[in-house]
Amino acid sequence: MGLTLHYFGKLTSPARIPELIDEVTDICESAGWEYKTFDHILEGVPDDYLKLIDDNASEFRARGVSFQAHKKAETTMLCFGPDGRTLSPMALFRPDLTDWSDDMLAHYSFTKTQFAGAEGHVVLCKILKYLFGKYFSEFEVNDEGEYFHTEDRTLLGERFGDYDEAFSKVSVALAGAKLEKATTIPELMAMLREALPDAEIRLVSDEEEE
Repeated sequence: MGLTLHYFGKLTSPARIPELIDEVTDICESAGWEYKTFDHILEGVPDDYLKLIDDNASEFRARGVSFQAHKKAETTMLCFGPDGRTLSPMALFRPDLTDWSDDMLAHYSFTKTQFAGAEGHVVLCKILKYLFGKYFSEFEVNDEGEYFHTEDRTLLGERFGDYDEAFSKVSVALAGAKLEKATTIPELMAMLREALPDAEIRLVSDEEEE
């Protein structure tokens, strides 16, 4: 939970990956931001997906850079496959468990800025807008703060206020639920549902009880 920016994109050419990495690292070093570069062969990418990219492909190389534009924001990842499309965290770190036929699961990434505040969110939007305009042939952004497309700081402040209020209500509800008293998973799920009646709460496996 928390205000988040979701994004997807495709580079004008995979050949521009090194150039983008160099520019982002330069920006990070100038701004004093933490960053990390990636250059890995991903194991577990299905052969049929590889063949969609290149009939002669025998491996899937992922390259890119991640950075933290604010110390209280999550890391922003700009990592790409051989076709120049962005890769999701799931695709990067668990390619063997990724559904590569689902673009949302394989190629969309996200950064939560809830605790970075409006100013941290604005900085991230500006750097991404610059990079998307310079290096990408296509991109898609879903900004829960509604700033990326509108550049409306008043609206962004309102969205942060909405999320802060919701976060506070959830925190109070969970604090009063005394979840530490739960002794089984079904009991914990029942307590969570009682504390948060308007939320959809389920286990990832959908198997809450034997």
